Amino acid sequence: LPAVDGAQMKSGRLGVIQNRGSLRVGYLPDSLPFAYSNSNAEVVGFDIELAHHLAADLGVTLELVRISYDEISEHLESGVVDMVMSGLAVTPGRALQWKFSASPLDLTLGLLVPDHRRKAFASLDNMRRMPDLKLGVVQSDNAFRHLIESAFPGVAVSYVGSPRKFLRGQQPELDAVVYSAEAGSAWTLIYPAYSVVVPRPGLVKLSTGYPLPAADPAWAEFVSDWIVIKQKDGTIGLLFEHWIMGRGAEDTEPRWSVIRDVLHWVEESVTGDRAKGLFAWRLRGYRATAPFYPSDALLLPADALLLAVRAFLFVFVFAFVFGFGFFFRFGLARSR
Repeated sequence: LPAVDGAQMKSGRLGVIQNRGSLRVGYLPDSLPFAYSNSNAEVVGFDIELAHHLAADLGVTLELVRISYDEISEHLESGVVDMVMSGLAVTPGRALQWKFSASPLDLTLGLLVPDHRRKAFASLDNMRRMPDLKLGVVQSDNAFRHLIESAFPGVAVSYVGSPRKFLRGQQPELDAVVYSAEAGSAWTLIYPAYSVVVPRPGLVKLSTGYPLPAADPAWAEFVSDWIVIKQKDGTIGLLFEHWIMGRGAEDTEPRWSVIRDVLHWVEESVTGDRAKGLFAWRLRGYRATAPFYPSDALLLPADALLLAVRAFLFVFVFAFVFGFGFFFRFGLARSR
């Protein structure tokens, strides 16, 4: 997309948007569940739907521009994009670079870890006892590095562009990736061999915000006021329930299953479009919804031992009934 020239900029970003007839929103790829491409190659997510609401309220169309993290400053100032919406956390370093909007929601700091190691990361004390702890951090920011190094002296921190390589097993040198629990839970739907963990005690909250051009305070003030309006009228709450909590879709009737309808080991419900994050999978006594709230993430996976015991009992009862019937018929035939 072409940049906006200086003469146009004099009218302010709001004037540029209205004269152009479109709102240009930059988004970062792999930003589940805030901005990502679904199975139909459509860009969807919490922030993307909120961007559609903003464009509609401005009476313009929406143009989505895929950008990289390093391009944010350049594209904001040149007018290639009017704002960036991808679930970015507000940090002191970023606040010095960009003007942030009011925060639409807070995120919970967590870890993406291999599922079989989730208990090892359940507490900060456990992590401090790990020798040669290596953590990945998505999007380089000194605030995250300082936070991690103060909590875990001697930790090795590596910056990664996306958690995807780690989740594919292509970064075995890392023990875990620091990520928001809300966004991480969406990744675990795609890579079920991994879990989201929020180490105890306590929770670290991060405010999100939308980077805006620093040279246009009027545009930043408008966007912040608009976010407050959308919080109060319930729009942001509904989007949170839909994209983060995975609620609000119509349930579809699952197919008959021996495991579910005879053995009653699992209850399955698929609601709406899985690509939009509306997917619920319930194990009896456990619950997970993806994307889901971090408190749910701590409940995965189901107790494998319980399922193994039930499987053994099922096989035992089946063998007993079959054996009894066979010997009964065999004995009846011999008596004749």
